[in-house]
Amino acid sequence: MIKKIVIVIFISFLALFVRTYRISTNSHFLRDEARDLVNIQKIYENKKITLVGPISDNESHVFSSLTYYLYLPFAIFLNFSVNSTVIGAIFWGMVTFFCLWFLAIRVNPKLFVWAGILGAVFWPLVETSRWPWNPNFLVFWLTLSLIFQLDKKKISQFLSGTMAGFSLHHHFLSIIAIFLIWIKKRKFLFLLGLFLVFLPFIIFDLRHPPGLFFSKFVGYNRGVGLPSLLGIYHKYITGLVITWNYFWGKSAFSYLLSVIFCFILVDDIKDKNKNLSWIKYVFISLVVFVIYSAQTHYILPIIPFFWLWIFEKRSKKREKLVIVFIILASVISIFNFWQKVKIKTCLGNLKLVQNSTDIIEREITNQGLINANIVVLQTPDELCETKIYRSVLETKKVPLKRIEEYQISDNLFVISPSNEETLRKDPAYEIDNFRNGIVAGEWEIEGTDYKVFQFNKY
Repeated sequence: MIKKIVIVIFISFLALFVRTYRISTNSHFLRDEARDLVNIQKIYENKKITLVGPISDNESHVFSSLTYYLYLPFAIFLNFSVNSTVIGAIFWGMVTFFCLWFLAIRVNPKLFVWAGILGAVFWPLVETSRWPWNPNFLVFWLTLSLIFQLDKKKISQFLSGTMAGFSLHHHFLSIIAIFLIWIKKRKFLFLLGLFLVFLPFIIFDLRHPPGLFFSKFVGYNRGVGLPSLLGIYHKYITGLVITWNYFWGKSAFSYLLSVIFCFILVDDIKDKNKNLSWIKYVFISLVVFVIYSAQTHYILPIIPFFWLWIFEKRSKKREKLVIVFIILASVISIFNFWQKVKIKTCLGNLKLVQNSTDIIEREITNQGLINANIVVLQTPDELCETKIYRSVLETKKVPLKRIEEYQISDNLFVISPSNEETLRKDPAYEIDNFRNGIVAGEWEIEGTDYKVFQFNKY
């Protein structure tokens, strides 16, 4: 018993380490995450409890606010700082890891240690634990749904449907995984739980025609057409490659891993192993996901199915091959993790966002500026955009002119790794009225290569 406790503690620390290592400079914090932080703050300030959340930027659909409630305690505790939702993502990522570990133990207790190690370092689980974004909760809810479904009690079937329904609050493509979970046992109580969780959106759309929530399901992606059969085949093969590379990265070892995977799969087919249904669900799900989009977050719903397949009971001979697969997969995952987090980027640099917005907040307050604006220029990362900083400053209640008001702004704060002379020559329209103005301030952003410049028009 003591040995098991020591193993659990060691693996838990390993999982926590890879989810927090360099998190302040290598997370994932873009415009969606910054906008979510603003929405979380609004929910807290307005004290309006509703499962139907805010409207999208283009006013085409509304979101569920479940993601916001899950991050809300962390945002409140850390005063809506940039890292508050990232800390929340780490917490829920760890919970997801433990749920998957439990799911693996539930089907095969003998692989207890190996399930923990692979879950601790598996890249998709690590990445989503460092990234506060709606779709990243899909693995959590679908894993819970499967855990309850494996139980024969009636209440468990109801709870399985409820957990599956919550996944729909985060992304509509989980409907495919939900259908596959339900079809395994086809229980009415599952559908009842699913319906009750989804009921708020049905009521909302009936009260607010033409239905801004269901438009996301039906109309928002109407531009996605069904390709030809040949096109589906090519997309599917591409999707398999993308999925494999997302899981394990690109290396000679990942190719070796794919060979072992095929051996395990062929053996299961020969033995008519009962866990074949789970890997079949992986391939079925991928048909829909890759046709819709090849983006990796659409692959997340297949992870619980893959987990059940790889950790399901097999003969001793077959299980040894699975253990070899898990050991190699874990080593590859650690290498993949290191390759990802050592990259120097501003996309998820929380220090950069927090420290630069602190400087701008301080200067606008101290100088009493009422006509200031901001822009990010000359960054090597195209997605390191001004919108992120605007949203963070909005949570700080810092007054700024809007994006269409650069021409009438008197002060411009520029966040950039470049120098003053280079910025004056930048072709961006945002700086047009400030090229010949004075630089009233220049501040180093601690822990980064960036600076904040204050250009005044006069």
